[in-house]
Amino acid sequence: MIKTKMVLLSALVSCALISGCKDEKPSHVSIEFMHSSVEQERQAVISALIKRFENANPDISVKQVPVEEDAYNTKVITLARSGSLPEVIETSHDYAKVMDKEQLIDRDAVGKVIQTVGQETFYEGVLRIVRTEDGNAWTGVPVSAWIGGIWYRKDILAQAGLDEPKNWETLLAAAQKLYDPAHKKYGIALPTAESVLTEQSFSQFALSNKANVFDAQGHITLNTPEMSQSLGYYRDLAATTMPGSNDIMEVKDAFMNGTAPMAIYSTYILPALIKEGNPQNVGFMVPTEKTAAVYGMLTSLTITNGQKRGRDGRSREVCRVYGTTRQHCRLGDDVTGRRAAGQ
Repeated sequence: MIKTKMVLLSALVSCALISGCKDEKPSHVSIEFMHSSVEQERQAVISALIKRFENANPDISVKQVPVEEDAYNTKVITLARSGSLPEVIETSHDYAKVMDKEQLIDRDAVGKVIQTVGQETFYEGVLRIVRTEDGNAWTGVPVSAWIGGIWYRKDILAQAGLDEPKNWETLLAAAQKLYDPAHKKYGIALPTAESVLTEQSFSQFALSNKANVFDAQGHITLNTPEMSQSLGYYRDLAATTMPGSNDIMEVKDAFMNGTAPMAIYSTYILPALIKEGNPQNVGFMVPTEKTAAVYGMLTSLTITNGQKRGRDGRSREVCRVYGTTRQHCRLGDDVTGRRAAGQ
């Protein structure tokens, strides 16, 4: 994402600071930061980091607005319709394009942050992903990314006489052999809830079988042999997972506490595996049938177009003042680091 270990929440905050201030000297400003870290542990960390930032900048107050991931995009729409979008929003690269199309993003402010920090700070490919559709601006400042896949305990598979899974067939065979519900042991921790994680996980299997919702001409292609096979496979794999409705925490907990020796999860699990002390014992694969398929997401922080207060050129000046000060960038660095660590 960023070549050096520097992330930009504070620079983004600074870009949104004096929107609508009409005095020659900016008065105290309060802004909102909307994100999807709803877990209490993460909110506590973000609160502490915001407090540190506010102590260094007593004329700025930052209020965090945590929103559940499954309701996130709907919440953006609702707030936009009421003219009350938070000034700074965490968003995926794909939904940021939707926001840009609806003219909800302050392109100039986002561009100023990237230029102030230095365009060369970012990998070129990452900046291409966050380009607007017309190629004239960016939809946000990229701060982190993840990819999803299947994690497995090498020792457990070896003890069961199983090779490390390489494709659909060997993965299902391993999950079925390891499935032992009588002893509360399951083949794979798989998301089954009606949730974003389930959608993302199934998408990897479908894409690996060359199944998609639309074809190149935009026609709906749900009723195809490839899609039917993908649904059937996911159903068979789900038969080896824990009972009930499983989502992010259930999947992660089952893998970390040994209930399931395999799990579908993002790379955000890596810090927990490293903390556990034996990451070399963990393998990783992506769903592979007709092809290998990866599902990933690039996360950006974007600045909204000032629905609550009309922005003027002074927001760019604040970006220059605060965004170039490296100590202010540490807030965003810590936020992203803590989040990646699952804290």
